[in-house]
Amino acid sequence: MFARFENRNISQLNMQRHGWLKPEYILGDDVRSYGKLTFKTISFKHMGWAELADGTLSFKLDGFWRNRIMVTDGQDALIGTLKVKAFSFTSVFTLADGTELVLKKTSFWKARYRWESNMYGPLLRIHVNAFSKTDEVFIEQNTAPLHWVPLLTFLAFYLIITKQRQAAASGA
Repeated sequence: MFARFENRNISQLNMQRHGWLKPEYILGDDVRSYGKLTFKTISFKHMGWAELADGTLSFKLDGFWRNRIMVTDGQDALIGTLKVKAFSFTSVFTLADGTELVLKKTSFWKARYRWESNMYGPLLRIHVNAFSKTDEVFIEQNTAPLHWVPLLTFLAFYLIITKQRQAAASGA
């Protein structure tokens, strides 16, 4: 159903929302689809799943203040933990092997984000477009593992969408 992301020459992907009441978010380019992000419709745990060609990723808010996201695979093995820093536009994703990747909001006025690594430099840029069903993911040319692209994209969108839903629920 979904293709594996294996082409280093692709520089842009799109995240497209399908549906209004129970939306699904499809990651793809002009030719292939690489995965789908869905949410549990009514849940205090804010569960999300990304379906990929290789399997499934699960996202779950954790911690007393809901400032961590646990990412697991289909066998409940921990892939990593994203810690959202309080009063900051920065989050740190620590993979199970100890590698740290940083997600930063790069614009105060627009929904622009960037993934970066100390080892590989800039990895991805994400542009969330207001009032649009399609958002853009720009892949920086580097030597980072290709399987990080769908993982980091779905993790960032899970965080963005969850925070938007929490803000809407609180009336902010």
